Amino acid sequence: GVYARVSAQYDWIRKNVCEGSSAPPASFECDSIIAKASRTQDLIVERTQDLSREGGWIAIIEEDFTTGYGLFNHHGNDAKHYTSAMNRVGVVRIADGEGGSSALKSNQVSLENSPFTKFKINFSFYAIEMEHSDSLCLDYEISNGAITGERCWSSLHAFENSRWYNDKSFEFAAPNAHSLSIRFRVKGDDSEDDVLLDSVTIYGQI
Repeated sequence: GVYARVSAQYDWIRKNVCEGSSAPPASFECDSIIAKASRTQDLIVERTQDLSREGGWIAIIEEDFTTGYGLFNHHGNDAKHYTSAMNRVGVVRIADGEGGSSALKSNQVSLENSPFTKFKINFSFYAIEMEHSDSLCLDYEISNGAITGERCWSSLHAFENSRWYNDKSFEFAAPNAHSLSIRFRVKGDDSEDDVLLDSVTIYGQI
């Protein structure tokens, strides 16, 4: 009876002795256990990396605003955080800037020794009271302003009010980038022009 119980727990005993002993019995063949554990860990890392890739793009930062401004905790932003709004959890409202023009700027993302040559920004947004002459713009600044650029979406042609747009994206090339910051701008003409952001993801491509 005792032999049967010990035999049933042999694998558990072997594993713990191999992991905890500096001189385990040769009969336990601990080298094979260590090699198997190493292969398993490699597969976990490989799988995790695969999950963060989408068509060659690698997720660098994912901001969902669940607990606050996160990456966009920058002084001087025209923004307000909501734990939930318009059926989404974690939302930032860009509004109340001077003359109807409001901005939400990110903190600087360090890219020292980064292998990336291209970047993509994906985001989800919801426009409120935007008129046909209004726009939503996304600016980027590479290496402390060495490279800058922007893309704007017109309320007249690119989106409608009162609906969520998921995975809107903007791609740009930036080889040898040392840092990156982005800024969302609402180009309106009155205090009623608002945009809600639900998520922002920065991707890189080698």
